[in-house]
Amino acid sequence: MHAPCVSGLGLRSCANMDATRFAYFLMSSSILDAKYTRQADYEGMPNTLFVTLGQRIRKLRERKGMSITEFSAHLGISRQHLSGVEHGKTEVGLVNLQAIASELGTSMSALLKGL
Repeated sequence: MHAPCVSGLGLRSCANMDATRFAYFLMSSSILDAKYTRQADYEGMPNTLFVTLGQRIRKLRERKGMSITEFSAHLGISRQHLSGVEHGKTEVGLVNLQAIASELGTSMSALLKGL
């Protein structure tokens, strides 16, 4: 009988595990870890949550008739950061999300609904 793997603080100990099981463990745990990355999935694709949120923000900004440069200036964030948010490539923090929602005349809960 093999000893169980112990996971903690990013280190894993898999004493007495054969090479095949160890390789499978490493592969499956890295896929699980990648699933929860904050900016992109493990294949470098934007996370769908951030893509959807960014699309909502962009749509509302465009309905208000504001350019991305104008909107970012109102928010006090860089145009590049806002572009990353709108394209789902950059995580948006709660403070910025609140500012974005307020500037768009909506709530954070409305922006996040259904995600």
